[in-house]
Amino acid sequence: MVIIFHWVPDSHSFLLPLGSWGVELFFVLSGFLITKILLDSRNSAEAKKTGKGVIIKNFLLRRSLRIFPIYYLSLFFILFFDRANVSGLKDNFLYFFGYASNILYFKNQYFNYPIAHFWSLAVEEQFYLIWPWFILFLPAKYIKPYLWVSIFFGIISRIILEKLFITHEVTVEVLTPTCFDSFSMGGLFAYYVINENWKVERIIKRLNIVGLISFLVMMLFLITKYNQFSVLHRTIDAVFFLAIIANAYKGYKGIVGNVANNKVLIYLGQISYGLYIYHLLTPWITKVILVLISKLKNSFLNQAIYSYENAGTLPKFTFDLTILLLISTLSWFYVEKPINRYKHLFS
Repeated sequence: MVIIFHWVPDSHSFLLPLGSWGVELFFVLSGFLITKILLDSRNSAEAKKTGKGVIIKNFLLRRSLRIFPIYYLSLFFILFFDRANVSGLKDNFLYFFGYASNILYFKNQYFNYPIAHFWSLAVEEQFYLIWPWFILFLPAKYIKPYLWVSIFFGIISRIILEKLFITHEVTVEVLTPTCFDSFSMGGLFAYYVINENWKVERIIKRLNIVGLISFLVMMLFLITKYNQFSVLHRTIDAVFFLAIIANAYKGYKGIVGNVANNKVLIYLGQISYGLYIYHLLTPWITKVILVLISKLKNSFLNQAIYSYENAGTLPKFTFDLTILLLISTLSWFYVEKPINRYKHLFS
């Protein structure tokens, strides 16, 4: 969804907010998976009467092995090849190095391309640093209330911050506190899965109803362009995506199940982090390559460059997608997968 949002002009994407939808799905799914991992680890540690500090250390090290390598690889790649500093990375390197680009974008009120999407990775990393302390160290009876409070905290923080700041291109929704309702909804479902599993079937049935209502409201807002309750858009979207995730946890059947278990989709899931990291870089890399090729002054190659630059949306999308899949595949097999093998050292 995010790739289509960034690559396809509005006139070809049915004006759907695919970018924000993709991010919401990512945040809700992350909240579910991370909370599930932490609750599993907490229950195991309490059963064995071992310390929880080790859980945080192992959790952060495993997350670092997964997300740091190609993130920093991308930063240094841009730093080296972006001689004109179009991305602004050289002037703001510490923000990106420290996973604080969301704060930079909000402060400056514009996104730096081709690394505009790194704001969501910054939010995710900040979430990793905050979340384990609550899930692991709160008394067990307070975890579920905390998750409910966090949902409302996300909504209230958006209301307060929108009152405090006048924004233009970059809204308050790039700031981590405003994302907590999305993370917490996923986390709340994970709580039921781990600690109150007997309620899950009933919760999924209710989520299906609420999710359908949320989807209808999303469509209503989209068609009417009604923004009176804009602070609730993220929450409404998150409810819909939570319903999808909950049903995926249960397991889809029939045609949907066959599609979900398709080997191609499973593989795309494996390389999805690379797809996200590289997708805005790919058109930029393509342009760099074309500039270098043009210097060869070969008539055939120059004709190919001309054809690409004057191609329609679909041919360009197809070409860039092919390059993106190639880069992400190489990244998975030669960078991510080999490094991921060391995660077992911190289990």
